[in-house]
Amino acid sequence: LIAALGALVLRVVLVLAGEDRRLGLFERWAVRAHLKVCKACPRFTRQVALMRQAMPRWRAYRDTSL
Repeated sequence: LIAALGALVLRVVLVLAGEDRRLGLFERWAVRAHLKVCKACPRFTRQVALMRQAMPRWRAYRDTSL
């Protein structure tokens, strides 16, 4: 169980890192392979992308409402 949680945390870290930098070949392969077998992680990846898109709009709204 602990090993599985460690692997999940690693995948989450790689997905988040992929938002900020280009992943290496092995990292991209690891994320893609995991996304093919995990039902929750593709949803998480889409949620991260949605949050990334929403942040500039939220910042603009916050700055104009102060």
